[in-house]
Amino acid sequence: MSSLGTKTSVSSKKLGYSESHFLFSDIAKSNYSFIDSEWCMRKILLAISLLCGTVMVLMAQESMPPAVYYEAGEIGEDLDLSLSQRPNFGVGRINAADGYAINMIRRAAPAGAIIHPNSAEIHYIVEGTGVLTTGGISVKPDENDSAPANIEGGYSKRVSVGDLVFIPAGTPHQYTSVEDVVGYLEIRFKTSQ
Repeated sequence: MSSLGTKTSVSSKKLGYSESHFLFSDIAKSNYSFIDSEWCMRKILLAISLLCGTVMVLMAQESMPPAVYYEAGEIGEDLDLSLSQRPNFGVGRINAADGYAINMIRRAAPAGAIIHPNSAEIHYIVEGTGVLTTGGISVKPDENDSAPANIEGGYSKRVSVGDLVFIPAGTPHQYTSVEDVVGYLEIRFKTSQ
């Protein structure tokens, strides 16, 4: 006989209603409170572990500096100063560090092709419309001439307010046409050393 009051061979045969009822009611009477208290204890231990882990993470976390905010007036002043010195191309420096630069650019005329071999750029158009040509190859008219380079075999696309352009490192790019003005937020970041 087992501790449950039935033969151990009962588990190997199909139980009738009275035998199974007796077996399960005995389990419920004798072991249910044990199972319930064990389950409750596990829940409590899990809750305590989670609480301790959360407290440890919060205590170990280092304080970080807040975000840096730039008000429109600050950006505008720097851009206006630049445009007073070069009316066709203004740069409002927002932030620059070792691996990136953030600028507000305003162009009133087309410009020559430029290439940044180790930096990619994002242009987010915030004002006006222009034609941006990218890719291909940058060709200078004459090595001794001070005329700007132009792109041959590139792709030209009209850009306007709300458009975003990603220019990979080493890709020639130039604004070949400007309709009155084109202004954009430029984010340049190093991609290799």
